[in-house]
Amino acid sequence: MTAAEPEGEREGERGAAREQLPALAERRTQLLAWYRRAHRDLPWRRTRDPYAIWVSEIMLQQTRVETVLAYYDRFLARFPDLFALAAAPLDDVLAAWSGLGYYRRARFLKSAAELLARDAGGRFPRDVAAAVLLPGIGRSTAGAIVSIAYGTRAAVLDGNVKRVLARLAGLAELDGAPLEKRAWPLAEALVDCDAPGDVNQSLMELGATVCLPFAAARCEECPWRDGCRARAAGTVESLPQSRPRAALREETWLVAVVRRGSRFLLRRRPPTGLLHDLFELPAFESGSAAPDEAQCRRLLARALAAQFGGAPQIGDELLLHRQVISNRRVALRAFAVTLDTRPRPPARFATAAELRELAITTATRKIVARLRAEATRTAALSGPARARTSKRPPPPAAAS
Repeated sequence: MTAAEPEGEREGERGAAREQLPALAERRTQLLAWYRRAHRDLPWRRTRDPYAIWVSEIMLQQTRVETVLAYYDRFLARFPDLFALAAAPLDDVLAAWSGLGYYRRARFLKSAAELLARDAGGRFPRDVAAAVLLPGIGRSTAGAIVSIAYGTRAAVLDGNVKRVLARLAGLAELDGAPLEKRAWPLAEALVDCDAPGDVNQSLMELGATVCLPFAAARCEECPWRDGCRARAAGTVESLPQSRPRAALREETWLVAVVRRGSRFLLRRRPPTGLLHDLFELPAFESGSAAPDEAQCRRLLARALAAQFGGAPQIGDELLLHRQVISNRRVALRAFAVTLDTRPRPPARFATAAELRELAITTATRKIVARLRAEATRTAALSGPARARTSKRPPPPAAAS
């Protein structure tokens, strides 16, 4: 709900939602029984600590559960409570987040922790209206946190829940504001009970594991299969109706791999703009979606000379790494480079161990991992150096 909506209007919408979903209590019972039997055992489901739940919900935004599992426990071990996160240097927080992507989430998480530590005694709000005032927290995220942690009757409408409700109620509105206007009252009606947190987790789990997008939906496993309007109408694959996505911009970035022994040269990106403040292998946009190799060498040499001075020597092209970064589909072409100048801060050389402790871009992490793996394979193929054997004949036997 939003603060601007009158309570009477919201109650009217919830009443209409109850009519749209007959036997609501029975549906809720079916859903919760399915969840108790089929849910995944995930670490953030073993706690009612608002801080730990909050961290999980932010990590899970636009990120797969399998990816979050590799970070969640480690992040909480490093920042065990809200005060620890608030007091930590931003660089440490970004380093712990490195590889999860969408780094603005980590910045918002820390900013919100600072506000709560300073103004609220370190307590996360118990209601949606207060929670949505914090950086990086929208209505759905707020509903998930306060319902699971405190039992507040607040709804969730993330992508998974939206898909479940659109199919269950046969909502044909286009995804976005039209669909959400119809789906929010349904979500609120479902959590109008004594276990809103369990209902929300059940809905999210159903969408994540059974009510999957398009033809991947596993309708035979759904506790609501007999009452699903989309299943009855044969429209499961087409709901919810998606908006056409804007085409990703095709770009090529040129990456300089400058080594000093086992260390790699990193530079820090500017404090504003894409991937701001993160360390990376020096990377420069080419200005062309598909430059040829000669263009790449000229452009990279010119960009490096402008930043570091001297006359950089561009060596072999080492690898091509492709990655979606924000609204761009980027081809990163990495070249071996020799600099004849000494880079100054904020550029620095870092060992593999130091890379694990720095806030570096996902692309840099993956490129360095590929380069090190290739070096390991090359060393293994070449094998250990063999000791030379003498081909001289043995000395003659002594005369008797």
